[in-house]
Amino acid sequence: MPLKSLWSRLRRPEASAGRPRLRVQTLGLSDAQARTLRPVLDRIGECLDVLLEIDARQGDIVLAEQHFVRRTPPQHLAALCDARPLVTCDLLDTPDPALSALALFEARQRALLRQLRELPMVRGLSPQFGASGWGPDVVQASQLSSGFDEDLLTLDAPELDGAQQRFVDTLLDGLTDPTQAALVATYGPRAALRADFSEGYALLDPLALQRLRVHRDLPRLVRMDAPGPEAIARELDELVWDVGIACGAFALRQQPRDWWHTPLATAQDLSLQRYSRVPRHLELTQLLFTGRITPAELQRQSGQSVAELRPFLQACLFLGLAWWSPQT
Repeated sequence: MPLKSLWSRLRRPEASAGRPRLRVQTLGLSDAQARTLRPVLDRIGECLDVLLEIDARQGDIVLAEQHFVRRTPPQHLAALCDARPLVTCDLLDTPDPALSALALFEARQRALLRQLRELPMVRGLSPQFGASGWGPDVVQASQLSSGFDEDLLTLDAPELDGAQQRFVDTLLDGLTDPTQAALVATYGPRAALRADFSEGYALLDPLALQRLRVHRDLPRLVRMDAPGPEAIARELDELVWDVGIACGAFALRQQPRDWWHTPLATAQDLSLQRYSRVPRHLELTQLLFTGRITPAELQRQSGQSVAELRPFLQACLFLGLAWWSPQT
């Protein structure tokens, strides 16, 4: 059965107007594969009540063909993702001729929907998160009512554990004190990083960069290790930005008790495009760096979820680009 006919049978007549929008940047797809992907995303969008828009140049998340991911060096893939979530889909022709077009369509739909359900960004946007398999404890922050502001328990986040906190503190201390000894940390074999504070740069093994920027994991401090010959150089402040994004799921740095309603002061005339070109970050930059604003006001004006706000605010706080400024 041709895919067009198949989709005519599956598609519901609901209008997409009014749905929250999520831009999906595709990597490694041919024109034919992009055409195959379109109805799959349309169907998933109906399940989640989110409009998934394909954009080959920019997006909030990245969708790559599985075989493209396997043959792309980790450091190159991390650079292409630019700290955005990555999902994958197998869009090559099926090796099983007995597999029907309907079965293949549903298999791709299930695989992508499973990955998208794990993304806090999607959870925050989807009005149908309960019907899509998530529990009621997930914050639907993109549609927050004013009453949400009073329920601060939903804004709680865990603190960094001891090892994570030591890594972050050492890194941030070195950012302001270049006389500190170099920081050495590792994720495991062939995944080390070294930050030289006196020189203002860091070296990261490709696997370490992937763990930090794509998986958003933190390394552990070690006394002796060194990145290998394929290590990638990063400016120190760029590393701090990436670490801040990776710490977005944790409590914000030095956050006050009522951080949701505490204003933030910021540096002036700042361009964050050096650190991120993610569309949601650029939108938040325009709002945050025009005057004092609370996270609650930032959420209401941007319409972005708490899960989307946290990493951005954390990175700004880590770099000293923003700081808590309670009313006096």
